[in-house]
Amino acid sequence: MLIHHPDIVFSGFTKFEYVFIIAIFCFGIFLCLVYDRLKYIKFDWILLIGVKRLFRINLKHTLQIAILTGISVYVVGTVFPVYKHQSKVSGIRQLLRHERSIVHALGFMDGYDGKEYDYTNSYEALINMYGLGNRVAEVDFSFTDDWELVCAHDFSTWDGETEVVDCITGKDFSGGKIYSEFTPLTFSELADFMRNNPDLYIITDVKEFNLLACERISEIAPDLKDRFIIQIYHSEEYEPVRLLGFPYIIWTLYMTAGPEWDIQVIKDAFIRYDLLGVTMREDWADGTADFTGWSDDPGWIHGTELFDSMVNMNVPVYVYTVNDKKKIQDLIYYGVDAIYTDNTDNIWLRKL
Repeated sequence: MLIHHPDIVFSGFTKFEYVFIIAIFCFGIFLCLVYDRLKYIKFDWILLIGVKRLFRINLKHTLQIAILTGISVYVVGTVFPVYKHQSKVSGIRQLLRHERSIVHALGFMDGYDGKEYDYTNSYEALINMYGLGNRVAEVDFSFTDDWELVCAHDFSTWDGETEVVDCITGKDFSGGKIYSEFTPLTFSELADFMRNNPDLYIITDVKEFNLLACERISEIAPDLKDRFIIQIYHSEEYEPVRLLGFPYIIWTLYMTAGPEWDIQVIKDAFIRYDLLGVTMREDWADGTADFTGWSDDPGWIHGTELFDSMVNMNVPVYVYTVNDKKKIQDLIYYGVDAIYTDNTDNIWLRKL
C-alpha cells in the first residue's frame, strides 16, 4: 500500500510551491494596483493634487494586468519545475553514459577458497567496488521476516545455506555471514555509506514489494532520494514512485507482459513519464532473443526490433548482465548506454 504524503499533491507541486505561487500572484496584483495609481501622478507642484490623483484607479485596466500576471505566474510555476526535473534527469543519463557500467549486486568478490562469488550485496563488495572507482551500482533489496529492508537478492546464501531461508529476522541476517564469509549489509548501513560518499548512486532491484521498499527508503533516507535510481517493473508503478519524491526511474522490461508488451506503449511511457531509460536483457539487444510466447501473436516482434526502436528514438538503453568484455564493447557499439556487470574493473569503459 502507498503511504499518503501530505506534502505531495497529484499535480506535482508541493504545498509550499502552491503557497509560493499564490504569494507571487497576490504580489503581482498589488504591483498592478500601485502602478495603476502611480501613473496618474504628474508630480504637480501642489502635493494635494498628487495625492488626490494617486487614488484614481482604472479598474478594468488593473484587472487585465492582474489576470495576465496570474497566467504568467502559473505558466512559469508549471514549466520551470518540469524543466528543472528534465535537466536533472538529463544529467543522470549523462552520468550513466559516462560510467558505461552499473555494478550488478555490488560486483564479484573473491572468497578465501579462491572462488569468485556474485550476488553477495555485501559490505565487502560495497567497499571493493567503490574503492576501484565505480560510482553507479545496482543493489538487490529484500525484506526480512520482521520487515527490515536489507541488501539481499534472497536469503539462499545467508550463513552458507544452500536452501532458501523463508523466515529470517533482521537480527539473524545481520548476525550471519554470506557464503559463511561476507558481511551482510542492511539498508541503513548502505544509506550511511552513501552519505559519507556523495558521488555514489544506487539503482534498486526489488523482486517483491517494490513500492513498499520505495516507501521504506523514503522514510529512512529522505535526504538520499536523488541518489537512488528506482527500477520499476510495470508502468503503473511510475506515479506512486514519483509521488514518493524519487526523480530518477528506470523501467526494467523483463517482467513486462500483456498490453505493456508493445513497442509503442513503451515509447509512449518514456515520453509521458520522462523515464531515465529502459533496461532489457542482453539477447534483446544483440538479436538472439526468442520472443515466442511473449504475445498472442508469436511473430509480432523479432530480432532487435525492440532495441532498435528504442535507440532510434534516443531512449537510453541499459542491458544486463554482461561480464565478457568483448561483448560489452559490442553492445556499446550497438548503442547501449550502460551495462549491468558483475565486473568491478570498469574504469576502462569510460573511454568508449
